[in-house]
Amino acid sequence: MPDSPEEKFWAAFEYRVPGFLIQNGDFWTRFSYSYQGPFWNGLDDIRCVQNPIVDGEPWCPTADDIADAKDQKVPSWSTSTLQFGVSSNNGWDAALIIRNLFDEDAAGYMSGGDYGEFFGDPRFRYRVTPQRPRTVSLSFTKRW
Repeated sequence: MPDSPEEKFWAAFEYRVPGFLIQNGDFWTRFSYSYQGPFWNGLDDIRCVQNPIVDGEPWCPTADDIADAKDQKVPSWSTSTLQFGVSSNNGWDAALIIRNLFDEDAAGYMSGGDYGEFFGDPRFRYRVTPQRPRTVSLSFTKRW
Protein backbone atom coordinates (compact mmCIF):
# COMPACT_ATOMS: atom_id res chain seq x y z
CA MET A 1 0.00 0.00 0.00
CA PRO A 2 1.29 3.47 -0.74
CA ASP A 3 2.03 5.70 2.25
CA SER A 4 2.12 2.58 4.45
CA PRO A 5 5.46 1.55 5.91
CA GLU A 6 5.97 -2.08 6.91
CA GLU A 7 7.44 -0.98 10.26
CA LYS A 8 6.31 1.88 12.44
CA PHE A 9 6.60 2.16 16.20
CA TRP A 10 6.72 4.54 19.13
CA ALA A 11 8.11 3.85 22.60
CA ALA A 12 8.41 6.02 25.69
CA PHE A 13 9.94 5.88 29.14
CA GLU A 14 8.88 8.14 32.02
CA TYR A 15 10.34 8.43 35.49
CA ARG A 16 8.75 10.42 38.36
CA VAL A 17 10.30 11.53 41.65
CA PRO A 18 7.67 12.67 44.17
CA GLY A 19 8.62 15.71 46.25
CA PHE A 20 11.91 16.36 44.41
CA LEU A 21 12.57 20.07 43.68
CA ILE A 22 9.08 21.02 44.96
CA GLN A 23 7.38 19.83 48.14
CA ASN A 24 3.82 19.57 46.77
CA GLY A 25 4.40 17.86 43.44
CA ASP A 26 6.58 15.67 41.28
CA PHE A 27 9.69 16.07 39.15
CA TRP A 28 9.54 13.92 36.03
CA THR A 29 11.54 13.13 32.92
CA ARG A 30 10.30 11.45 29.76
CA PHE A 31 12.08 10.07 26.71
CA SER A 32 10.20 8.96 23.58
CA TYR A 33 11.39 7.48 20.30
CA SER A 34 9.52 7.17 16.99
CA TYR A 35 10.56 5.17 13.93
CA GLN A 36 8.95 4.75 10.54
CA GLY A 37 10.31 2.42 7.86
CA PRO A 38 10.58 3.32 4.18
CA PHE A 39 7.41 3.48 2.10
CA TRP A 40 6.27 4.10 -1.45
CA ASN A 41 4.67 7.42 -2.31
CA GLY A 42 2.21 6.07 -4.87
CA LEU A 43 0.58 2.87 -6.10
CA ASP A 44 1.80 3.33 -9.69
CA ASP A 45 5.39 3.57 -8.43
CA ILE A 46 5.07 0.27 -6.56
CA ARG A 47 3.59 -1.38 -9.64
CA CYS A 48 6.33 0.02 -11.86
CA VAL A 49 9.19 -1.26 -9.70
CA GLN A 50 7.77 -4.51 -8.31
CA ASN A 51 5.51 -5.66 -11.15
CA PRO A 52 6.57 -3.87 -14.35
CA ILE A 53 4.55 -6.19 -16.67
CA VAL A 54 0.73 -6.00 -16.43
CA ASP A 55 -1.42 -8.12 -18.78
CA GLY A 56 1.63 -8.81 -20.93
CA GLU A 57 2.32 -5.09 -21.40
CA PRO A 58 5.04 -3.05 -19.70
CA TRP A 59 3.59 -0.78 -17.01
CA CYS A 60 6.71 1.39 -17.20
CA PRO A 61 7.96 1.26 -20.78
CA THR A 62 11.37 2.90 -20.32
CA ALA A 63 14.28 2.71 -17.91
CA ASP A 64 13.66 6.40 -17.12
CA ASP A 65 10.10 5.55 -16.01
CA ILE A 66 11.46 2.87 -13.68
CA ALA A 67 14.12 5.28 -12.32
CA ASP A 68 11.43 7.91 -11.72
CA ALA A 69 9.34 5.37 -9.81
CA LYS A 70 12.32 4.36 -7.65
CA ASP A 71 12.75 8.04 -6.70
CA GLN A 72 9.29 7.87 -5.11
CA LYS A 73 10.38 5.61 -2.24
CA VAL A 74 10.46 7.75 0.91
CA PRO A 75 13.36 6.69 3.17
CA SER A 76 12.95 5.62 6.79
CA TRP A 77 13.20 8.14 9.58
CA SER A 78 13.39 8.32 13.35
CA THR A 79 13.14 11.02 15.97
CA SER A 80 13.47 11.34 19.74
CA THR A 81 12.00 13.71 22.31
CA LEU A 82 13.40 14.41 25.78
CA GLN A 83 11.37 16.25 28.41
CA PHE A 84 12.03 17.46 31.96
CA GLY A 85 9.19 18.81 34.05
CA VAL A 86 7.54 19.52 37.36
CA SER A 87 3.90 18.92 38.20
CA SER A 88 2.56 20.66 41.28
CA ASN A 89 -0.46 19.61 43.30
CA ASN A 90 -2.01 23.08 42.84
CA GLY A 91 -2.49 22.44 39.09
CA TRP A 92 0.58 24.15 37.61
CA ASP A 93 2.96 22.19 35.38
CA ALA A 94 6.16 23.31 33.67
CA ALA A 95 8.24 21.36 31.14
CA LEU A 96 11.40 21.79 29.10
CA ILE A 97 10.95 19.89 25.82
CA ILE A 98 13.67 18.98 23.31
CA ARG A 99 12.19 17.60 20.09
CA ASN A 100 14.35 15.76 17.52
CA LEU A 101 16.99 15.36 20.23
CA PHE A 102 19.67 13.95 17.92
CA ASP A 103 18.83 16.42 15.10
CA GLU A 104 18.00 13.64 12.62
CA ASP A 105 17.84 14.87 9.03
CA ALA A 106 15.11 12.93 7.24
CA ALA A 107 12.15 13.33 4.93
CA GLY A 108 8.83 13.86 6.65
CA TYR A 109 6.85 13.97 3.39
CA MET A 110 7.51 13.76 -0.35
CA SER A 111 5.28 15.33 -2.98
CA GLY A 112 4.13 13.12 -5.83
CA GLY A 113 4.48 15.86 -8.45
CA ASP A 114 7.30 16.27 -10.93
CA TYR A 115 7.23 20.00 -11.63
CA GLY A 116 10.85 20.14 -12.77
CA GLU A 117 9.96 20.21 -16.47
CA PHE A 118 7.25 22.83 -15.95
CA PHE A 119 9.62 25.22 -14.14
CA GLY A 120 12.72 24.17 -16.09
CA ASP A 121 14.50 23.38 -12.84
CA PRO A 122 15.15 19.82 -11.56
CA ARG A 123 14.98 21.03 -7.93
CA PHE A 124 11.17 21.05 -8.25
CA ARG A 125 11.06 17.31 -8.89
CA TYR A 126 9.42 15.32 -6.09
CA ARG A 127 9.86 17.95 -3.37
CA VAL A 128 10.85 16.57 0.00
CA THR A 129 9.66 18.24 3.17
CA PRO A 130 12.27 17.66 5.85
CA GLN A 131 11.32 16.77 9.37
CA ARG A 132 11.56 19.53 11.95
CA PRO A 133 15.13 20.22 13.17
CA ARG A 134 16.01 20.08 16.86
CA THR A 135 13.79 22.49 18.79
CA VAL A 136 13.75 23.45 22.45
CA SER A 137 10.64 24.84 24.11
CA LEU A 138 9.15 25.62 27.49
CA SER A 139 5.59 24.64 28.31
CA PHE A 140 3.45 25.93 31.17
CA THR A 141 0.07 24.39 31.93
CA LYS A 142 -2.64 25.16 34.47
CA ARG A 143 -5.12 22.39 35.29
CA TRP A 144 -8.50 23.53 36.64
